[in-house]
Amino acid sequence: MANRVNFSVSCTPVVSVGASENVAVDTIAKDMQKSLGGSGEVQSGETSPSVTVDFTTTTGYSSNTVAYQQINTNATTSEIIADASSTDFICIRHTGFEYSTATALSSTSTTMAVDIYVGSQCVGAIRPNEAIVLPLRGKTTAVAIGGRLQSGTTGVALEVFATT
Repeated sequence: MANRVNFSVSCTPVVSVGASENVAVDTIAKDMQKSLGGSGEVQSGETSPSVTVDFTTTTGYSSNTVAYQQINTNATTSEIIADASSTDFICIRHTGFEYSTATALSSTSTTMAVDIYVGSQCVGAIRPNEAIVLPLRGKTTAVAIGGRLQSGTTGVALEVFATT
């Protein structure tokens, strides 16, 4: 067996149908009429591009201890990963709490959304308990991964896992 990171994503478009005969219901949207998702793995030994996944360089955790990242402004992008050019996999999760220290969350919850950037391009916005997965497989140029609050300056804690 090879070193690897397993991942999956799923989405279901839902429409709320108003009360008809006193019953309001949520149902799958008619345009799609199904859920959409996928799963995979970023595995050591993949070729084209070459993937190592050796966990020698891991961002966000060390010896089973988390290192929360603080996003504390909407004026500039806070760095999450300075150079993702050799990164094989990234998962960024909004904790739903304000930042306290690198190893402890504040007891204050937050609903503030965080925009996620690859270089200068916003690739998504995550709210509490949401996450974004980027299976890069070392296939990017020298680019930073960052985050920016959608508004305000109250620090939000992100949980990040990245490996080369």
